[in-house]
Amino acid sequence: MNNYMFRFVVHHWNLCIRVLSDSDSAYVVFLRQGGNALLNLVGNDDYDVTWFNPRTGETTDGGSVEPNGRLDSPPSQQNQNWAVVLTR
Repeated sequence: MNNYMFRFVVHHWNLCIRVLSDSDSAYVVFLRQGGNALLNLVGNDDYDVTWFNPRTGETTDGGSVEPNGRLDSPPSQQNQNWAVVLTR
């Protein structure tokens, strides 16, 4: 996985989500309790999705998602914490 310098953090604890971004080309979404999320990202191009399981350190390809689409649930242990890396 690439190293990114992320500029800002958006805290939205009501949804148990944290978001980091690096100039709108990459995002990391942290889902504290798994689940799915609606996205509202910059641009018209789809983002590649990589799921990161913080309990095992494993990554899983998640396909792609539209900038204003729905991020599906994690590939397993869907009620656990997950990080999602979105890149263009």
